[in-house]
Amino acid sequence: MFAARYDGTVPVKTTFNPKSLIRKRRHQEVEVEVGEDEDDEEREQQRSEKSSSEAEKNEDFGMEDVIEHDDIIENEQVKITAEIQAETPSENDETFSSKHASVFKRFTSSVHRRQQDGSQDDIPISDDEGVEASVLGPIPQPALPKDTKLMTSTTRTLDWLAEPQYSKVETMKPFAKLEPPIDAGIVKTLEKEFGISDAFSVQISVIETLLADQKKNILSPIPRGDLLVNAATGSGKTLAYCVPIVQALKNRRVPSIRAVILVPTRPLITQVYSTLLKLTKGIDLNIMAFKNEVSVKDEAEKLVAISGRPDIVISTPGRVVEHIQQNHMDLSQLRYLVVDEADRLLNQSFQNWCDILISEIDRASAQENISQRWRLKCTKMIFSATLTTDSGKLSHLKLFNPRLLVVNSSEGLVKELYQMPHTLEEMYFRIHASLNFYKPLVLLRFLTDFGSGDFTKAGLVFAKSNESAIRLARLLGIVAEEFGIPTKVASVNSTLSNSERQKIFKAFANGDIDILVSTDVLARGMSLDTIRLVVNYDLPLSTKEYIHRVGRTARANQAGVGLSIVVGDGEFKWFKKVVYGGAVINRNNKSVTEIAVVRNLEESEAQPRFALDLTSEDKARYEKCLLALEKEVFQR
Repeated sequence: MFAARYDGTVPVKTTFNPKSLIRKRRHQEVEVEVGEDEDDEEREQQRSEKSSSEAEKNEDFGMEDVIEHDDIIENEQVKITAEIQAETPSENDETFSSKHASVFKRFTSSVHRRQQDGSQDDIPISDDEGVEASVLGPIPQPALPKDTKLMTSTTRTLDWLAEPQYSKVETMKPFAKLEPPIDAGIVKTLEKEFGISDAFSVQISVIETLLADQKKNILSPIPRGDLLVNAATGSGKTLAYCVPIVQALKNRRVPSIRAVILVPTRPLITQVYSTLLKLTKGIDLNIMAFKNEVSVKDEAEKLVAISGRPDIVISTPGRVVEHIQQNHMDLSQLRYLVVDEADRLLNQSFQNWCDILISEIDRASAQENISQRWRLKCTKMIFSATLTTDSGKLSHLKLFNPRLLVVNSSEGLVKELYQMPHTLEEMYFRIHASLNFYKPLVLLRFLTDFGSGDFTKAGLVFAKSNESAIRLARLLGIVAEEFGIPTKVASVNSTLSNSERQKIFKAFANGDIDILVSTDVLARGMSLDTIRLVVNYDLPLSTKEYIHRVGRTARANQAGVGLSIVVGDGEFKWFKKVVYGGAVINRNNKSVTEIAVVRNLEESEAQPRFALDLTSEDKARYEKCLLALEKEVFQR
């Protein structure tokens, strides 16, 4: 009855266990029975009848079969135990004594101890009495050493890069007396085309330095080093690098790209291009400006042409990168790389322009062997009124033996890398937040009533966006007409084409436009010498933008005023942060003047002062102008 429960393939354990021995014996009996002669049919039939009768009994009696089964197992255990005891060798057996005496002795003693202490089932699995409990935790570690405080690499000085060479702002010198001398033809061109004969301080420093390098390189190709120039806006930086480049290339035989000038905006491209066209009159040099109006394919045809290949290229960094990646530009003959408005260009990561351009220059120069071919190393010239001191940004330029030229009124102002024109007067006035709605009217009142009242001519007003500039220009025109103020207002912004902007600039320079409303598109590099007043209608977003905005006036040693309109306490806090952005601005020992806003000039003795008293009639007429502007907008 137990044969069906076991499989002959299952391994049999040899542990001393009565039940297992019973199963083993049953299993052996089954194997013996299976192996017997098959002709013994009667024995098989009896076993089958016995199994059938037992199965019928199990079905009929249920629990009685279980009890009978347990009794059978108990009898078998007793029987097996007796057999084991009979087969166990006695102590007198020599084999027992020699091989197993010690083992059975320990087994016997163990059995006696368990019988004395109780049954095996009562023995606890583990006993924690007398064992000290402990809580698992991390293994104690030695104290870690403290790191030293990391120092930032950003400083407010470039002394770590090069020893500054100072030049005073007031210094002037005739172009004809510079040493080494400038070509006589270039001096005549400066007098005829530009109407100037004296060089400003930055022009003296840069031109004399580069001409001295050119003279030394006649006998030796050893590179002299790159230039970093920190000078105020309007100090003449464009001519400072154009004159030495033209003099170095005027005798070239085969046209090839020998100078690349990078600027941040399209208007600045036009300005530099116009300057070079005037300066190269009578000199066989090809000047090319990359413009968005011309396709890359058309520009590439001129770059690879043999006869019309440019000598000087003016562009923004993005367009230069496009031509380099398409193998349109051969920079193997490059002698000068100019980065104008460097702080803005280095902040731009468009197409990773700096690394691509510098790597291409290095690759082209590495192909030449100085022992086999006379070739001059490319000189990099970095110009800005707000020269960055960030070592991370400057490192992308891979400067070689850099020389730092600082145009400053005092050598003691080492850390002031933001330069203000020394003829600039900075002013501001504050109005209550409740007058913000009438801010355009307040601006016109100031232009007509403050001082001599001639600020209605040649004024540049900065707004925060293209939409603001367009709206403000039209509203100022309507208000001026309503209040009888003879002022012509126009706006210029990035939505206009280059030709449209040039027409507006020309009209403004000729006096056909009195007030020009602009965005920051004009805040970099544009040279309009007729500007006498710059107004920050909307405050700039940074100190750098403030420097470049007010730097549109007081150019070329002419007088100029930079005015900021501050509304409410919130804007005043921001204005102080922008204008007094740390000890980094050189104001040439001048301060920012506050204009007192009063109702009546006779009631206040503050100097300077501005009388502002808007009557109910003034406010009503202004609101009428707003309705007229709204009507124009919706009629479109």
